[in-house]
Amino acid sequence: MSNVFTLVDEPLIEYVIDQTDGKEYGAGEYIAASAREISEIRVRVYDARQRNEPNIICAACHRPAYPRKNVKTGKFHFAHVSESDNQDCPYNDKKRLDTSRIDSMRYNGQKEGPDHKLLKRLLRASIDSDPLFDPIQTREEKNWYGATDENKWRRPDIAATRLLDTLSNLRIAFEIQLSSTYLKVIAARREFYLKENALLFWIFKDASGVNPLQYQDDLFYNNNSNLFVVDEETVRNSHEQGKLFFRCCYYEPLLAGTTVNDIWRERVVPFDELTIDTEHQRVYWFDYKAEKSKLLETAREILWAREEEELRTRYEDFWNSVHLGKCADPETTYRRLRHQLSMHDIDVPEHHGRELERFTQMVYSAKAGEGYLTGLKTLLEVANNSYLYGKPFLWYFGRVLQHYGTWDKLLTQDKNAEQRKKMTGKKHESWKEKGKIIKQKIDANDPDFKQNRSFDKLFALLFPEITLPTTK
Repeated sequence: MSNVFTLVDEPLIEYVIDQTDGKEYGAGEYIAASAREISEIRVRVYDARQRNEPNIICAACHRPAYPRKNVKTGKFHFAHVSESDNQDCPYNDKKRLDTSRIDSMRYNGQKEGPDHKLLKRLLRASIDSDPLFDPIQTREEKNWYGATDENKWRRPDIAATRLLDTLSNLRIAFEIQLSSTYLKVIAARREFYLKENALLFWIFKDASGVNPLQYQDDLFYNNNSNLFVVDEETVRNSHEQGKLFFRCCYYEPLLAGTTVNDIWRERVVPFDELTIDTEHQRVYWFDYKAEKSKLLETAREILWAREEEELRTRYEDFWNSVHLGKCADPETTYRRLRHQLSMHDIDVPEHHGRELERFTQMVYSAKAGEGYLTGLKTLLEVANNSYLYGKPFLWYFGRVLQHYGTWDKLLTQDKNAEQRKKMTGKKHESWKEKGKIIKQKIDANDPDFKQNRSFDKLFALLFPEITLPTTK
């Protein structure tokens, strides 16, 4: 005989609560048991009912339920011990139009379990240790009626009032949460307390080994990736220090290269270090969203810088291959390069004409301290050629010379050339004087020295270490 038991296709009772531990289980979790276990469960339910002790109950109506076998299919399902319980159990509504009623009853059913009672006792002891919580207004399991509509009410596990300063108080509804399956219940409670200008504060039993993803749709991520636990240690801290403590369990984002990874952290923290956001019904110790936002921005900057470094290399490689005659299809290669530059908001001419080529030769030669990407060999030759034919780009040329210290090399080469000309009797206009003249004429907006600044963004990409002043 097979020891595998399966659940019927459409079980009436979808969830049950085992009152011995106060936990809720999907019906299939109990059904997938051996024949011996199924029999033991059935006997336990009936024996407990006879002794009026905790047993397995229907999560919706909180009446005893037990596993029963369908004689036709051989599959199992949970059924009410008493057939009369089917009459008014919400699970008996075949249409299931309003699941919020069932969810609410399931949620309330867990409040009878030992874990829930223990947590409430620990939480109450912690609150009572803090003199900033009004002892008269700390109440357990009392109805909280809406200020605008008394027909709407909730019954939090503990309602308390915290003194914030001499003029204002904060009303708090503490709710103990043992499961993450009640999204509609949670949403309804958040909306209720928001209208009451009060804070809904969820408390958990334990978070060690918890996969926070189970809280993704309700509590954890909507609470800035923080959740709070009360345990023996936090109660001890509350007693010893005279203030309410919690164990805050949270994600801390850490940057690894360009990837942000979430690391699980735990820390015992006092209530007065928490950030209260009543408007969004959030309370947190670690500002996960703000920290992750900063790290994501840093990651984007790293990726952008990496892309720009690759783009600088592609740009230089293109002109080098053109200069050496090794570029098989310059037009297609340049078109791709131009598109990549445009992705970084850098505009260059449609075609790689003489103007762009001259600009490139001038700035790269100024950096190298010699002729580069050109047939000219020395820096002096490049400078003299630029003075004659590249006046619109002398501003860029001078910036690179000054930054990389190659201006001194140019003056040395120029001085040697001056000495050679003196021996031949030729007149020489030194670059020391030319430099002064160029600066004066550029500053005076001389039309013969009008600078072409259309390559500012390209220049900033090629030489990110050189700070560009804004154009006049």
